[in-house]
Amino acid sequence: MIFEGVNDIGTEATSTQAQKAVGDALIKAFTQIAADAKKAGLITIGATITPFSAPSPSQQAYSDPNREATRQRVNQWILTSKTFDYVVDFGKTVASTTTPSQLDSKYNGGDYLHPNVAGFKAMADAVPLGIFKVSRRKWWS
Repeated sequence: MIFEGVNDIGTEATSTQAQKAVGDALIKAFTQIAADAKKAGLITIGATITPFSAPSPSQQAYSDPNREATRQRVNQWILTSKTFDYVVDFGKTVASTTTPSQLDSKYNGGDYLHPNVAGFKAMADAVPLGIFKVSRRKWWS
């Protein structure tokens, strides 16, 4: 399972150019990781990036419209590229229904960035367990 990207996006500069570059780099890295894993006979699972914005940038340093645009772009690619054997939409699972760039208040760990225990449980529950059944590929040697 590849579940990465919050810190890559959140620590990169907020300019459109910097955010385009980090989004492109994430997509390239995810593509390579998935290809390598499939070559090794593994089933790949892509997980979308969870929300990390706050009501105002002063409440969460990662909050920025360009960073949110990058998260949305990478998530859309994860969901539609068919790069992975399976996709789990963690972003949608823990997002606020009224403000999707933010964690739902029931899942906010207090810093607008990290889910709380209920959020992590919701993410775990979003993973369909059937994808872990060995079927067409051998996972061990």
